[in-house]
Amino acid sequence: AIDRDHSLMVALIERWDPAANVFHLPTGEMTVTLEDVYRILRLPIKGEAIFQ
Repeated sequence: AIDRDHSLMVALIERWDPAANVFHLPTGEMTVTLEDVYRILRLPIKGEAIFQ
């Protein structure tokens, strides 16, 4: 299970720029890559797509 930190989620949502697909943080812009998804969530990023 993934722990949910509500205050962190709110802070990130407030800093999201949908036009540029980046978070605006005090240290600069940050985006989420497929490698980030793999490393954080351990979701596969290679192979066939899975649809339900």
